[in-house]
Amino acid sequence: MVDRLVGVSPSGTLTPWPRKLGTQLPPPAGDTVMVVRSLRLPLELDRHVKAAAASRGLPTWTLLREWIELQLAGLQDQTISRGDALRALAGLRPLRGAA
Repeated sequence: MVDRLVGVSPSGTLTPWPRKLGTQLPPPAGDTVMVVRSLRLPLELDRHVKAAAASRGLPTWTLLREWIELQLAGLQDQTISRGDALRALAGLRPLRGAA
């Protein structure tokens, strides 16, 4: 098994690879493979996300990943729109004696 690959630079010197080229070998079996995504957010939304992450003591991207996982898990349930939920709530009669 090779622990470190070596390449030859244009000047003829040996250089470590892949670190020198900025690439990485595949992760060991059993590790979670992470994919990098670029995401454009409006400045105010980004500020809100950063504040929410800071209040929870989490890195911003960890919080975003958790929110995505929660949203996808929720898709397994039957979801309704916010408007439908508000209309259903508005149609409920108040309890007797409720202020």
